[in-house]
Amino acid sequence: RPGRPRGQARCRAGWHSRTGAARALAQAAFTAAGGRAVLLPAEAAQPADLLAAGGYLFVCPENLGTMSGAMKEFFDRSYYPLLGQIEGRPYASVIAAGSDGHGAQVQLDRIVTGWRLRRVAEPVIVNLAAHSPEAILAPKVVPQAALTLAAELGEALAEGLEGPFQQERLPGPGRGHQLECRHAGAREQRAHLGGDRVGARHHPLAHFNGPDR
Repeated sequence: RPGRPRGQARCRAGWHSRTGAARALAQAAFTAAGGRAVLLPAEAAQPADLLAAGGYLFVCPENLGTMSGAMKEFFDRSYYPLLGQIEGRPYASVIAAGSDGHGAQVQLDRIVTGWRLRRVAEPVIVNLAAHSPEAILAPKVVPQAALTLAAELGEALAEGLEGPFQQERLPGPGRGHQLECRHAGAREQRAHLGGDRVGARHHPLAHFNGPDR
């Protein structure tokens, strides 16, 4: 079965950061996974890294309404080598945005639909309200509420993936969370993840992949 690698309980986590937001979010999720994830820069991640992972957490910025170039390049070089190889594996995503985030989210979902990955948590968009050129280019400080949400997502994915996949406990895609430097609350995210413990996400981790705002 191509959906899950035999004897493999690790996930890969990758990031690419320009101003620090996506990197901070990926790091929060990675740290909360408690050593059950591998963090990789998007520019260094290869198809073999995804093939060896049981699930993925994609963390990236939105630039000009789309994923940033480094994240798109990662998908470009990985898409065809992995086509038909990772079907059914779980994924979740976090988008760091200046004012919207939905364009990057839609683009990411469209790409992984071709891989037939299975979304297991609501999309998370962290809106940092950066509108001017100066604010967009400035180093970012991510609110603690958003870091907590990312950490709980990473922890839930890691814990859920340690056990057998239990599809009935996994939520489907929905409207997701938009965090405007305040956020919907970590407890709500846990509720969307099926309670305090998720039943079958990334195997013991996630592939935190992406450049960041």
